[in-house]
Amino acid sequence: MDPEPRRRLENYICADKPAQLVQFYRMNKVEILDQIPNLTPEERNEIRRKLDKLDELDGNQWSNADAPLTSEEKALLDARIADTEARPETSIPWAETESRLKARFGE
Repeated sequence: MDPEPRRRLENYICADKPAQLVQFYRMNKVEILDQIPNLTPEERNEIRRKLDKLDELDGNQWSNADAPLTSEEKALLDARIADTEARPETSIPWAETESRLKARFGE
């Protein structure tokens, strides 16, 4: 069993409170990736959103090649697309949906 990696303790002065010293452990990429399974679904979604924003800045689209859609997920999407095409009056255009979400949750 590998011993826990030594973490580097960092000391910083807090910008808001110059008299206060802030300490934290810096983690390398391997340590960060090892901790992802310990996060809650909400925390993992927060990371996904942050990565999405970074990818947008880089001109890339988020893609999850490591977790392709299952047959059931593909069938569900196909059924929803077919329903939307058969009954377009029940759909909301993406621009309107996006506007509502931004109004509700902020940008």
